[in-house]
Amino acid sequence: MSLNLHSKYNPRREAERFVAAILEGRRIVVITEPGESYTAEFLRARFPHAKLIAVRYTNDAFTSSDIQWDAVWRPDCGSLHSFLINHIPDELLGQTAFVPWEPANRIWRAQAQSTWQEITYTIKVIQSEIATRIYFGKRWLLNTLRNVFFLERPVRVCLTAPEVLCVAAGFGLEQITRVGLPIVAVSSALQALLYRNISPDICMSTDGSFWAAEHFPPAPTLPVLFPLEACIPPRVFKYSPISLLNYHSHTEHFFLQHLHIPSVSAQRHGSVMGTALEYLLQCGVHSIYLAGLDLHPGKGFQHARPHASFKRFNPKRTEPLATCIAGNFDNRSLETYAHWFYSLPQEKIQKLTRLNTEHAPPSNVRTITYEDFSQHAFAKKDTFTFSEGPPISRIHKKAVLRHYFERITRSAHHARIASSIASSGIEKEAFEFLAYAELLHLRKNPSQGTQTLIHKVRHEIVQLRNKLSI
Repeated sequence: MSLNLHSKYNPRREAERFVAAILEGRRIVVITEPGESYTAEFLRARFPHAKLIAVRYTNDAFTSSDIQWDAVWRPDCGSLHSFLINHIPDELLGQTAFVPWEPANRIWRAQAQSTWQEITYTIKVIQSEIATRIYFGKRWLLNTLRNVFFLERPVRVCLTAPEVLCVAAGFGLEQITRVGLPIVAVSSALQALLYRNISPDICMSTDGSFWAAEHFPPAPTLPVLFPLEACIPPRVFKYSPISLLNYHSHTEHFFLQHLHIPSVSAQRHGSVMGTALEYLLQCGVHSIYLAGLDLHPGKGFQHARPHASFKRFNPKRTEPLATCIAGNFDNRSLETYAHWFYSLPQEKIQKLTRLNTEHAPPSNVRTITYEDFSQHAFAKKDTFTFSEGPPISRIHKKAVLRHYFERITRSAHHARIASSIASSGIEKEAFEFLAYAELLHLRKNPSQGTQTLIHKVRHEIVQLRNKLSI
């Protein structure tokens, strides 16, 4: 291809200088449109253990040099965001270099702009996930262990519905009046639905934060689907049929295998609606209607009322009320959700219909009004079936929990710490749950921080065992 992407006189020397300007210690290097890939040789020499990734601006240019890279993305590969998320672990973001080959940016200006917008968005998402894991990691592991302790008789769920209404808690949900479809509701929408005498067929919850438990009614009887790390109040285990979502982590596999617990395969997303939609598509649902998924700021409250978050605000106190009002104008999370919909492939988008009064983003999803939906005739059938599994004895659960603690306690030892971190088992995941900030510091500075990490993990293990009386 005859493009002025490289020096006419000495392109290898040009590439060598380009690579020399990249900071040392990179574990992953992402180059946007490297052309004939002269940089690959020098990147391999300077960063022999790094993963080298090329992000191309076209589908068919420079294909012969793709072999020099560990991974290559082209526009016909699908979502760049998903590609980067799959290739860049959260803990290695700080050791990742994103570098443009500037001559290519001048030739493919539009492609370069959209590509770097996607890269910027991906970096923000990973940074958000890191911050969330640092803040909530211990809570997620505590939730996992508590849920294992309370789980007594899990059920298997089978869904065969061709059409389903999937309900979020956006303010638009207040307009819903009549439903003639099977309903899958996220837990935050439960109170608004029950207030309107609408009973969901199944509830899904993935939130691991401590306030997520407030969404459940005092004596819930509907089936609940959740991953082990979700925050579920003990009363749900007493009154509701329980079925587990499985993100396929090593920690989940450890408990599900040892306790012979059935589970439903699921994909982790930034929102419960993402997980719910992927679950329904995986079940073969042909048409999914989305209610309460507004994806744009409202003029009043952001959630359909009643909602658990409103209980935390006392109107007589200025600061909580002001916080609630200000939150109505913060649409960063809404933009994140809308972006996720834009990245969905067309074969999934065509199965979605959103209920809304305004044609707000995402524009690629078909929209109808709540009034049109209420007038539509649906033939609702018994499309959820549940089969109860064998009971799990408390003695067995305690034995498995003790075994888990023994394994991670042994790994938090100076002689074993390196192999534990390098592994991809429950030990590494335990460190990520209990001491993620210390683990990131150790990865960036291998000669420092080992003792700090060990001390932190051991301290948190003692705290967990005390809380669970194990």
